[in-house]
Amino acid sequence: MDRPGLATVPDDAFFASLDRWARERPDSPALHFVEDLQGSTVTCNYSEIAELERRGASALNAAGVTAGDRVLLDLPTGRAFVAAILGAFRIGAVPASVAPMAQRRGDAAEAEWLHHVEAILPRAIVTSGEPPKTESSLILQAEDLLDSAPESAPDRVASSTMRYVQFSSGSTGSPKALVLGMPGIAFNLERMRELIPIHDDDHILSWLPMYHDMGLFGTMLLTLYTGSQITLMDPSLFARSPLFWFTIIERSGARLAVAPPSAMKASFELLKRRPPKSLDLSLCKRWICGSEQVTPELIAQYHEVLGPYGAPEAGLKPVYGMAEITLTATLPPLGRGQVVEKIDRRRFEQNHLAELTDADTGIGWTGVGHILRDQKVKIVDDAGQPLPDGQIGHILLDSPSLYIGTLLGDTFTPRPPGWHDSGDLGYLRGDELFITGRARDLIIKNGRNYAPERIEELASTVEGVGRGAAYGVFDPDRQTERAELIVEVHPRVLGDPTQRDGVRLGVRQALARAGYELDAVRLCARGSLPRTTSGKIRRAACRDFVEAQEGAA
Repeated sequence: MDRPGLATVPDDAFFASLDRWARERPDSPALHFVEDLQGSTVTCNYSEIAELERRGASALNAAGVTAGDRVLLDLPTGRAFVAAILGAFRIGAVPASVAPMAQRRGDAAEAEWLHHVEAILPRAIVTSGEPPKTESSLILQAEDLLDSAPESAPDRVASSTMRYVQFSSGSTGSPKALVLGMPGIAFNLERMRELIPIHDDDHILSWLPMYHDMGLFGTMLLTLYTGSQITLMDPSLFARSPLFWFTIIERSGARLAVAPPSAMKASFELLKRRPPKSLDLSLCKRWICGSEQVTPELIAQYHEVLGPYGAPEAGLKPVYGMAEITLTATLPPLGRGQVVEKIDRRRFEQNHLAELTDADTGIGWTGVGHILRDQKVKIVDDAGQPLPDGQIGHILLDSPSLYIGTLLGDTFTPRPPGWHDSGDLGYLRGDELFITGRARDLIIKNGRNYAPERIEELASTVEGVGRGAAYGVFDPDRQTERAELIVEVHPRVLGDPTQRDGVRLGVRQALARAGYELDAVRLCARGSLPRTTSGKIRRAACRDFVEAQEGAA
């Protein structure tokens, strides 16, 4: 298929592709759904995908959902989700996806779920369980969509401005309901196909959730757009057995796998501790890694752990993107290995946005590739002035795939015109973008900037320490921020005062050696810290979590 330029990516390119594959290759496999840890799989070909679209549209239409209505998808990865989202697209409704309540527990999960409902005020909720009660929404069960009559489906509604609502990950605040248009979605899908690249004979594997932008746009919709095939695992299967996805990669013959850095790191460590008798990953040529910062340490682990199983040296592909730009901002060139640049101490210290300690002189940053064609990126200082090549600053983006506005109840707020501030820090080296951290999470203590990522990384090297969050708390008596850290540990550590003291001391010593003085080190049980839907630690929410715990004490 031709690779159109910006002016020739039509708004209905995604739907045209769906129709093309159903017409030209109806029996070609499209989606393989892994149903359990034994690897039982259900496959849908492109003819069946077209039927799922019609079934979903028929059920939604029969329930009274019409063009412009919002539909909340409370569904796990599977055939019902495909029917719901494609059916909503067909009738011109506006879907949004959330982590299914059937897989979650607790007051915090319910509060987050209700926040999503209040943000978009859905006309209908499609679910596979019993979600919290809402007064103004129709409730449709997954079976209603799968059992509906495809022949009664209405004709496809022409593309409208508002097509999908993506909840931002909310790593520095509450998730926002970002409104995406089909022109932007089509643009980003086309650029991913160009630069990853994806061909119709490719096979992708992903366990990423459909409610995350990387999972939805970067795997399932990209597959349907390109006419390739994908094996999809629900994220609950990965959580139960992180090594299982390596087995499925081998069994499926996948050529491309997708995962965030934190999940890759955890999987690599497990694979080292529990090496299988045999594992062949040589067919998987591309390992797309994004949604969090990819560190040089992760790259080294990739080579050390996966190399012996046949993973290619140039296979790991660090990328950069965000929900606000539909998904992808940068991709590395095909066939090129990873780019890690060691930091020159003098150049680093001259930049007022970051500070280097004696222990950091060997630190490096990872390149995340080149900006997509017809997109723009620039690096600016605190005053918004452009910075020269190699200077760390705020990353601003401009793209046809930027979100078009936000929703809050009945109120739609258009996105402000001009450049979008990503909230990230980084620099350009020629055409290569390097990410160095988050600007909004910086801790400023006694005039010095502490990078939370670096504090958390150093703390994680201490035995017994799991995920952690570093954050600043303003101290009015000292007129500066306190640098605090909370880390997750095993319950047996929490129950033993000696072990608690040992972990705290180890963390303080590790940070002190790197030149970081912490005002508090707190411990909590594994899984306690607030996370985004993609698994990132929400630092602001962690600070609120600590304050709530102390207030209740």
